[in-house]
Amino acid sequence: MSTQAGALQRVIPNVLTAARLPLALTFLLVRTPEARVAVIVAAGLTDAADGLLARRWGTTSRAGAVLDGIADKAFTLTVLITLVAEARLQVWAPGMIVLRDVVVMGIATIAIARRAWWAFGMMSARFLGKLATLWIFPMLIVGVWLPEIPLVLSLGAGVTCVLAAVEYALIARRALRAGPAMRRHPPPENS
Repeated sequence: MSTQAGALQRVIPNVLTAARLPLALTFLLVRTPEARVAVIVAAGLTDAADGLLARRWGTTSRAGAVLDGIADKAFTLTVLITLVAEARLQVWAPGMIVLRDVVVMGIATIAIARRAWWAFGMMSARFLGKLATLWIFPMLIVGVWLPEIPLVLSLGAGVTCVLAAVEYALIARRALRAGPAMRRHPPPENS
């Protein structure tokens, strides 16, 4: 592989990740359902492609993982707040969805306070977190088409996010109790 190709392979996944930030702004600026769906689909595709390419090319990094989380949250929160402001989504649904992120931030805070950052490193993507994302994106797409998001989509996204939060909390608890030895035997990723 040429040096130039290797440099592109290191950059492209992070560019795809960072693209979700201007897509969040774009969502605020466009008004038609077709344009909004296109923005959500573009965000979903960048979310799927960034990690896939980074893993395939062996260019994953902690910085890329952190940027991915920030971009995901910024985009999702922008769309959720917009849909609540437009009365298309009940206020409780974003609360359930955001709970997963609040739990993860709490775990990071505890890990830092205990000087056990390695424990936060055990928090890789899990099946329930991915399942929650699979509920959230269709919910957002339906939200721009219908006057109100069907309860089954709001509940599905909310419940899977709450379950993912519980799973992350249990993993963190186990990691903190086991101590640094857990670094050698982390919980299995189910990706």
